[in-house]
Amino acid sequence: MVVVKKEGIILEKSSNEFENEGVLNPAVIRVGDSVHIFYRAVSNGNYSSIGYCRLDGPLTLAERWDRPIMVSEFDYEAHGVEDARIVSIDNTYYMTYTAYDGINARGALATSKDLRNFTKKGIIVPPITYSEFVDIAENVGEINIKYYRNHKFYYQEADPEKKMMLWDKNVIFFPRKIDGKFVFLHRIRPGIQIVSVNSLDELTESFWRDYFHNFHDYIVLDPIYSHEYSYVGGGCPPIETEAGWLLIYHGVEKTQRGLVYSACAALLDIDNPAKLISRLPYALFSPEYDWELIGEVNNVVFPTGTALFGDTLFIYYGAADEQIACASLNLPSLLKELVENNDEADKSIGMTPEILVLTSYPPRVCGIATYSQDLITAVTNKFGSSFSIKICALETPFEKHSYPDEVDYILNTSEYKDYQKLTDFINNNDLIKGILIQHEFGLFDNENENDLFGKFLFTLQKPVILVFHTVIPNPDSFLRVKVKNIIDAVGAIIVMTNNSAKILINEYDAVKSKISVIPHGTHLVFHSDRDFLKSKYKLKGKKVLTTFGLLSSGKSIETTLDALPTIIKKYPEVVFIVIGKTHPTIIKSEGERYREMLEAKVSALKIGKHVRFINSFMALEELLEYLQLTDIYLFTTKNPFQAVSGTFAYAMSCACPIISTPIPHAKEVMNRDTGIIIDFGSSDQLAQGVIRLLGDEPLRLSMSSNALQKIVSTSWENSAIAHAELFKKIIQDNIPLKYNLPKVNLGYIKEMTTDIGIIQFARINQPDIGSGYTLDDNARALIALCMHSKLTSDPQETDLIRTYLNFIDLCQQPSGNFLNYVDPQCNFTEQNNVNLDDANGRAIWALGYTISLSSILPEKLVSKAIKIIKRAIPYIKNMYSSRAMAFAVKGLYFYNLHSSSKGNIKLIKIFADRLSEMFKHESSKDWMWFEDYLTYANSSLPESMLYAWLATEDQTYKEVSVKSFKFLLSKTFKRSGIVVISNKGWLQKGEIPGDYGEQPIDVAYTIMALGTFYDIFKEDEYIKKISIAFNWFLGKNRLNQIVYNPCTGGCYDGLEETHVNLNQGAESTISYLLARLTIGKYYTFNANIKR
Repeated sequence: MVVVKKEGIILEKSSNEFENEGVLNPAVIRVGDSVHIFYRAVSNGNYSSIGYCRLDGPLTLAERWDRPIMVSEFDYEAHGVEDARIVSIDNTYYMTYTAYDGINARGALATSKDLRNFTKKGIIVPPITYSEFVDIAENVGEINIKYYRNHKFYYQEADPEKKMMLWDKNVIFFPRKIDGKFVFLHRIRPGIQIVSVNSLDELTESFWRDYFHNFHDYIVLDPIYSHEYSYVGGGCPPIETEAGWLLIYHGVEKTQRGLVYSACAALLDIDNPAKLISRLPYALFSPEYDWELIGEVNNVVFPTGTALFGDTLFIYYGAADEQIACASLNLPSLLKELVENNDEADKSIGMTPEILVLTSYPPRVCGIATYSQDLITAVTNKFGSSFSIKICALETPFEKHSYPDEVDYILNTSEYKDYQKLTDFINNNDLIKGILIQHEFGLFDNENENDLFGKFLFTLQKPVILVFHTVIPNPDSFLRVKVKNIIDAVGAIIVMTNNSAKILINEYDAVKSKISVIPHGTHLVFHSDRDFLKSKYKLKGKKVLTTFGLLSSGKSIETTLDALPTIIKKYPEVVFIVIGKTHPTIIKSEGERYREMLEAKVSALKIGKHVRFINSFMALEELLEYLQLTDIYLFTTKNPFQAVSGTFAYAMSCACPIISTPIPHAKEVMNRDTGIIIDFGSSDQLAQGVIRLLGDEPLRLSMSSNALQKIVSTSWENSAIAHAELFKKIIQDNIPLKYNLPKVNLGYIKEMTTDIGIIQFARINQPDIGSGYTLDDNARALIALCMHSKLTSDPQETDLIRTYLNFIDLCQQPSGNFLNYVDPQCNFTEQNNVNLDDANGRAIWALGYTISLSSILPEKLVSKAIKIIKRAIPYIKNMYSSRAMAFAVKGLYFYNLHSSSKGNIKLIKIFADRLSEMFKHESSKDWMWFEDYLTYANSSLPESMLYAWLATEDQTYKEVSVKSFKFLLSKTFKRSGIVVISNKGWLQKGEIPGDYGEQPIDVAYTIMALGTFYDIFKEDEYIKKISIAFNWFLGKNRLNQIVYNPCTGGCYDGLEETHVNLNQGAESTISYLLARLTIGKYYTFNANIKR
């Protein structure tokens, strides 16, 4: 694992006019002990120049000019000089930069002898237009289709006269000649290319034309991994090492929060740098701190220079396009990681299996386009290292668009040649292992197109999965034959409701085993306060009814409008909000006739003050907020054949009580506990339903909670798991499913923490302050935050650590023991009458671990922890609870690392001897355990015995540790994954364990123990089990549902018989964080872990 330390910001914008908007993307070169930095300085109006500063050593600012060292001088750079890189070759400094004239951005060169005076050499990249490049690229073959598809659309949209020059940026020279030649990298999106010339004078127009005719020979890196899938670009000048040329480059991924720029690493051959040796299959580092996440351009780390001091490589980068930051790492460790990942070089030339998805896609405005984008994002985020998702957008001559980077192909569904070309491409491409087709009759809507589509299906030689978005009951003979032919031609069918599956089986003769029911995906929502959102959108004091979706007469909005006068008479504060543009196909055929009819009806009914039309395709974040502030969601479609509705599913995911017409989707997921079903077109029933719900708040709140519980299993993350399992089944290519490791997120921990401590419980993701606080939770939180601080050295965490430590101090009594339960007013509760040994042991563990980190934590915090533990030690001698003793042993072990004493060792031996006697008394051939039952936190017992052995070197402790842990693992790891001991009766000796009631704390403690055993014994089996166990949080569990919520950063409270417990309390959330921080020692962020 490569540990990357974020050193923080080293340069910020100043009041100087030339850099008052931002400083970023520095060229860096080390001369002696000085680091010279030539950074992009941005002034008002986005004009860039090059500023200069000098560091003493890698981080200390020693000199900074108050004027630019390089400014625009020529027409080709009239709007700015940007993003420099610099190397020294044969006693001359070569600085490359991007010259921007307001339209074209192209690589240019300047040279210097003294790092002060630079002579500009002009543009050195190809002098050709986008149009000319596309003409060449389309005829070259063997290159990523993105090269000409992206650029083709770019110049068509922005440059109809086809005069725009080809953008060629990120020009970076190697720091010495190779075989007597200048060698440099450059970037024509989406990849990185290489040039080698004897003299820079050779870079003529004819040279570049020859170059492009053999373009595929010069591509060094193309994007393949999820973190770089949009495009890549050169970052820092290559570093010469014994292993090869180390290239730190940037990768760009399109996510739900926009483009994310990460730093990446690769090795190139030392003699032939056009040859890739290895590249990391995950990002070296990505945006994680506020100064990387929020700025002029959000979510950016953009590496452009390095300096090597000893074995430490300092990487300088632009952070959020607003300031300059630095990260450091151990160079030998990075090289070792790259060398050991050299099999990844095979993947980089195309070994990751591909799934081709045929679908409509944004910016096309339709439900399936949005559905597919959400699904593909979820699958890529979760399984990006298992499958590379390729997208083929469906078009007609009347429906053409300029697509984003992730779209690889386009199919005109009316054109025979397009089908033929795509068929040949699929059948002859060994990388494409399967095809997923999103089917709607509107996408293949006339007989001729369906003939083309049918022939296309039967000529494909790869497994096909087809998703029926509409399944029509009672088909005529023509439709029945057409659909039967589609079913016969594909390997698997996905539908979104059980009703659709029944129709296919009963009316289209589909084989049941061919059909998978995967519900329409929904977004996880960070549920916000309804009253707060109403105030935000100027709806305070209103009762809000909403509906949303692309507007057409099929929505039957008039059903609600006709009901409103009755509703308003009872509840005059009602507002009905209709969100959505008119459907594009409706606009083409009849314009805004339907919307105008609705507006006329509103006027005639005199309800204008109670109706709002929002005529826009609302951004997802805003839409989800509108749904969360909704009191009742209305779904009034009049189409009985509508199998499923994404708008309906989204409303449920936002916990909306729903009144709906009886489409199959509604009848399947709704009952009297989640909403009300009315007849098609019945305004009277709708009015009665609304009045009933508005008059019964407990019923409305109950429906809200029940709706959320009913729909949460359909989250896009769970949908991704179901699709990935089906891909694996249909492809039959022994592809391991590998989960991407989520980024560490402390946001929810902070939400749950007050000035007193971390709150015990939550209602969904809203902290329940009435539940108070516990020593248990705050001790666990202290351990977790100290672990995180050890990894990141982030000073922002000190306040949280102080809060949790203060809470432990609050709970300590004059006799040295601790109470556990504290109410919101900081009073101890009556619950403290029960046995508190486990809480006391856990406090010792937290205190000891905190003290062991004295080298990184503030002295005052550590001193306070020492005082508390010293007062507690005399009391804990009388603890006999097995888990309390185990927690205490761990704490004493860590405390002894800081303050070694015979007293600590003696106390460790007392507890370890007691546990050894328990093991001796209870263990047998088939039950190697300390008690005659397994309950919670079981892993802590063998782990504590291992720590006791480390502290005392008593072999008995080691033997007990190994035997008991082996036994425990045999009871919790099955072929399907980890199944921890159920809290529904626990596991009694000689009995069968329960099937459900699995809690995150037990998975977390298992992972922590596995990590300890691996650190001591270095057995790979422990690492494998860490991966298996952590996947439980990500969805590899009995329900195949996520337990960690990536939206909130919280963790669900457990797996019940049929569902997850949606509450995200402190224990579960901290347990996940402990597990995530433990696995982070062995797997880096953006790495993947096998199922």
